[in-house]
Amino acid sequence: MAGLGRERHFSRMAACNSQLRPLTLLTKHRSLVVDKLVESVVDESIGMAYIYLDYADRKAQTADSVISSLVKQLSLQRKSSDNVQQLYDDCKKGKCRPDADSLGATLRTICKHFKRVFLILDALDECEEKVRKSILSPLHGLDKSICRFFLTSRPHLSDLQRDFCGSPQIEIKANHSDIKLLIRKGIENNTMLSVLVEENEHLEETIGNEIVQHAKDM
Repeated sequence: MAGLGRERHFSRMAACNSQLRPLTLLTKHRSLVVDKLVESVVDESIGMAYIYLDYADRKAQTADSVISSLVKQLSLQRKSSDNVQQLYDDCKKGKCRPDADSLGATLRTICKHFKRVFLILDALDECEEKVRKSILSPLHGLDKSICRFFLTSRPHLSDLQRDFCGSPQIEIKANHSDIKLLIRKGIENNTMLSVLVEENEHLEETIGNEIVQHAKDM
């Protein structure tokens, strides 16, 4: 029951997190990286939390809501709920929301309860720059000997390039044949498009070439 109480307390303070995609919700959206880490988390000494950001949900993607979600995910992986309980009490038993400094401090404290913590933030380019900086700011204060970060973004963001210039980076480009295969599957699954392609033998090739040209390796 302690776990349920802990989740209930934090849910009151972070209700808007329902529009974000945390660890135990919407698992069909999980990436291969997250799935691999889930398999490797075999005991309570390893913590993991992740967020998928989406431009369409930008109203919910405030820095406070993102950090709240990370705190909630990690706290639910520990038997002790002292840190969350203290935050709950500081917020007058859930009557007000915690501020950014309180959330950042709670995140730092919770991370110290683990031997290793993996934090994954996907599609940071979906956030406005001001929000993105507010999200990343408390992460810079985490113990780097404990925490590991996996961040994804399109490569055009100068602030991320600047802040993480010394970190390992992997550039992923879309393969042209993969794009055309995806287009072909999409056409096959759409009756109207299938009919159009059957009537014009060059249409599928034209569509594929146009999309590949405008994809610019993304």
